[in-house]
Amino acid sequence: MPGVYKVYRLRKWGKKLSEPEIRATEVLARVTFGPHPQWTSQSRGTLYHPETSEVLGILDHAHKAEDARGLMISGLQVRERKNPWIQTWWCVPVADVDQA
Repeated sequence: MPGVYKVYRLRKWGKKLSEPEIRATEVLARVTFGPHPQWTSQSRGTLYHPETSEVLGILDHAHKAEDARGLMISGLQVRERKNPWIQTWWCVPVADVDQA
């Protein structure tokens, strides 16, 4: 899983996006998935800027699925600890994108 991905958000404020809207959400990021730092029974997915390591997004209560094409992480996205919504990230390894 380490490396840089093209990440696409599949929802906005919990509502599914159309394919053109999904393509517009593309961001280049490092992706991590592991235990939540405060609640070890939960998992967390985090997006980081590949050069500055600035946090670009966090999904709590996250679940991960991987296949040959990439990685899918679903969970709750929270902004300022208010109004969480369901979010899914589709993460495609940059090397795979460059070869396509």
